[in-house]
Amino acid sequence: MSRVRTNIRGASLALVFAVVVQVAFLAGLVFFDHSLQHHLPGHRSCPPTVEATTVAPTTTPTTASGAIPGVPGVPGSPTGGGGTPVSSSRGIDCGVAGNGLIAARTIETILGLAGMLVIWFGVRALLFSLRSRRLTAEGEHYRARIAAEDSRDAVWYVVGIGLTVGVLAFFALLLGSNGGAVRTVLFNWKYPLRSLHAMLTAFLWNVKMFLVTEVLVLVWALIVAVIRQLPGRPTAPIRWLAIAYTDAFRGVPAVMVIYLIGFGFSLAGVWPFSSLHGDAQLFWLGVLALTVVYGAYVAEVYRAGIESIHWSQAAAARSLGLSQWQTYRYVVVPQAVRRIIPPLLNDFVALQKDTALVGFVGLIEVLNESTLLNSRYFNLTAITFAALMFLVLTIPLTRFVDYLIKRDQQRTRAG
Repeated sequence: MSRVRTNIRGASLALVFAVVVQVAFLAGLVFFDHSLQHHLPGHRSCPPTVEATTVAPTTTPTTASGAIPGVPGVPGSPTGGGGTPVSSSRGIDCGVAGNGLIAARTIETILGLAGMLVIWFGVRALLFSLRSRRLTAEGEHYRARIAAEDSRDAVWYVVGIGLTVGVLAFFALLLGSNGGAVRTVLFNWKYPLRSLHAMLTAFLWNVKMFLVTEVLVLVWALIVAVIRQLPGRPTAPIRWLAIAYTDAFRGVPAVMVIYLIGFGFSLAGVWPFSSLHGDAQLFWLGVLALTVVYGAYVAEVYRAGIESIHWSQAAAARSLGLSQWQTYRYVVVPQAVRRIIPPLLNDFVALQKDTALVGFVGLIEVLNESTLLNSRYFNLTAITFAALMFLVLTIPLTRFVDYLIKRDQQRTRAG
């Protein structure tokens, strides 16, 4: 009978790790809670966050330019009238009080209690190991092995939950550092909520651009991929052209392409964009730039799917009298598309995020809107809020990709 590995050492180390991590987590929560109590503006641990205000001039200006889009209470630059607006600033409260403090401490309490799970699993791991050793001494090796495996399973729970608790402890320390500086600068939700409608309206540009570009990319990339697969010497020039296109636009950064098309086509008056104006022109120029960039990437995904189809499929279709076009249309492409759906959706996740790059050429999408709010309030929470808006779209799409990959693997194993 082989010796039973009771896992005493591993369980003991897991329990020590659990206790250390939980103590660090509780210390981090206490440190974070202490940062919530820095209420006085001007406190030396208060971050240098200020809100710009404009004092009306003594003389009424004759004209004024429009307000910054989506930023409340920010007048344009007055002209004439002999008066000059005076800008001032005031410190921002670093602390949390009232209902906000109650909610924060409720969350802290829940997290602190939930973190105790890591110690509970550490204790279970040690108890199972001790039980395994006792059963081994009694000669019940089968039950001893079961207890040892239960101990190892508990150790894995300790590792997983312990790492999660460790990450939460790190963020608690980070957000509470410098009297709550990081929390105030990056997670002060009152600023984006003041301009929620403007943020949502700007994000709608990103969503529309993503949807329109996705449709165009699907069609354009398939055309390029099929051209690259055309057989024979007569089609060599057009194949080389498709290869040159994919190499060029996969090698140039997307932001450069957006700059060249967004500014270049506008300045050169390229038709039909010259007939458009304002946000509509910037929108369609951004769609064109993203289409040519992602068309090159998605074309390679299509090509990989087409080449994964065994040559006998095309040979059988041709022997039945189908033309080259009909073979691609009815035999090769449908099978290829079914295989490439997961990597195709991964590219579209990246495309959805890269719509923010179009803001660099002037479109007031969510990134531009959030930077305007940052300029108004000297606070980056609006950009954090914009990032969360992207996550609301990308995380469900990413999980859907994982589901498709898992389903494809199950189908392959079943076959």
